[in-house]
Amino acid sequence: MKRKYWLTLPLLSLLCSCTYSSYLMLTGTKKITNKEISASYTKMDGYFGKTFKVKEDYGYHFSFTSTSNEDNQGSLSLKVFLNKEEKNHYEGETVSSFDFSLTEVGKWDVRIIGENHSGSFSLTWEKVALSN
Repeated sequence: MKRKYWLTLPLLSLLCSCTYSSYLMLTGTKKITNKEISASYTKMDGYFGKTFKVKEDYGYHFSFTSTSNEDNQGSLSLKVFLNKEEKNHYEGETVSSFDFSLTEVGKWDVRIIGENHSGSFSLTWEKVALSN
């Protein structure tokens, strides 16, 4: 019986997602899939993040869109880390939309951070082949 549990635990760890979050959201909705993180809310404090492993033969392309409500008193930022070192940072208080790509080999973290923010955001991604 103990062996069955011992064999099951490694399989469960393979199914765990590389998406993480810690947030307080008031009157809102969120969507987290294998190709998107999005949310709309009256107030959000906290973060949503996802880890991506870029290899020599593939990377990722992202599209990010955010809006802020008229009564917004906070901020929304997007931070990109490579092997725990911050590489890019975006912060805005109004409507924004941009694309970016991860092509350098390594372990990347992409985080969306809200501080008393009122509005919405959408981050979508796709895996792309890299030519050597």
